[in-house]
Amino acid sequence: MDPVEEKMNYLLLVIVILLIINICLLWWWYFDMLPQNIVIKIPYNQVCPKGHYCSMAKIDQPYSCPIGSYCPREGMNYWIKCSKGFYCPTTGLSEALPCPKGTYCPEFGMTEPIPCKMGHYCPEAKMIDPIPCPFGSYCIRGLSEPKKCPIRYYCPHERLINPVICPFEAYCPEEGMTIYYECPKGYNCKVGTGQINRDL
Repeated sequence: MDPVEEKMNYLLLVIVILLIINICLLWWWYFDMLPQNIVIKIPYNQVCPKGHYCSMAKIDQPYSCPIGSYCPREGMNYWIKCSKGFYCPTTGLSEALPCPKGTYCPEFGMTEPIPCKMGHYCPEAKMIDPIPCPFGSYCIRGLSEPKKCPIRYYCPHERLINPVICPFEAYCPEEGMTIYYECPKGYNCKVGTGQINRDL
């Protein structure tokens, strides 16, 4: 084969491959970016049921909406990714489930909620970002409310995972303390002292 003709055939092959790739990308972009408030009417008076989507070519064969998505209306030929703050754990859902208290859902298309991370709490459903644990409290994983620092401990920082035990020659007599009290003269304050006792 002539070298020039061979190069032309190779160039033509590359152009065809790039064209096919672009068509596939445009097709995917169309279904991914289609506005959620558009319902495409299915012809022949057949309507795709909720929780399903139907191909225009195979209208009588509804497909279950895939995991991580939902199909809230009849007559859909696309699915909707679960919004942030929601999750879609199974196929065939007609509505997304709100992430419960003590969890958060920071991404689109989530299939299960994430337990609230340590040092934070998630007080409401549909949380996207956990809230840092405040001063005077501590937060283990999966909390909907922060835990108050107990007596004999203090919590001097935000995002604490564990309370800090009251040090030697100090006492912590109340819940939710952010600083400890220095032990007054004439009293005995060991490590972890809550109520102080006068030396005998």
